[in-house]
Formats: sequence, C-alpha cells, structure tokens
Amino acid sequence: MKIFNPRFWLIIFGLANLLFGAMLYYVSEDAAANLASELGSDLSDSVLLLFAENMHEALGVVWAAWGAFTLAAGIRNKGANAKGPAVLAAMIGIVVQAHHSSQIIADELPVGYTDVVISLVLIVFLLISGITYKDKIQS
Repeated sequence: MKIFNPRFWLIIFGLANLLFGAMLYYVSEDAAANLASELGSDLSDSVLLLFAENMHEALGVVWAAWGAFTLAAGIRNKGANAKGPAVLAAMIGIVVQAHHSSQIIADELPVGYTDVVISLVLIVFLLISGITYKDKIQS
C-alpha cells in the first residue's frame, strides 16, 4: 500500500471526524458550562447554558455525520476513484478548520489547538494523496 493512497486517508480522516463529533456531542454539557463561564455568565443563566449545550450537541451530530460520510466515501471508492472525494473532503476540511482557527485566535473559543493541528495534518495527507495518486481508474 502506498502512503499517499487517497482511500486510506479518507478512511482515517472520516474516523477522526466521526470521533471528534461523537466526543463533542457527549461532552456538550461540560463544553456549554465552559463556554458560559468564558463569556462571563454564571451557571445560573439557564437559557444561555441550554442554548450552548444544544449548540454543541447539534455541532457534534453534524461533525460526526460528516465523518461518517467521509468514511463511507473511503470505503466505497478504491484507487483513483478516491481522488475526487479526497480532494473535496480536504477542501471542506480546510474551510472548517480555517473558521475554527479564526475563532480560537480571536479568543472566541476557550480551547487549544490540538484538534486543529490533528485535523490539518490529516487534511495535508488527504490533499496530497488526492492530487498525486497515480493508478488506473477502476469501474
């Protein structure tokens, strides 16, 4: 197996995003409390806390679904057929992580860069594999 096989990186990228989304969904209550305190609200503001919790749950579901779709694209497409989905997934990932990074830089999110760095490393490998992979298109 070549290291820059787009199918392999689609599967890895899909699994990572599925995991990130599931984790965000399951830690939504703690994330909401952390966000509320960072915004200067006390935990007695139940409307803000409920909104933040629901927002994190919804984002976790969407993120996990994105991971599942990417994983399915990796499982379904082999060889050169995985090039297009790999490039598309990388481009969408770049947009999402650029927005995420801008929020962190602007101190709008009280989180670190660990998930951004992991995602960007996977995106780089996904993009390189989608662009450079050479193989016959399989039908």
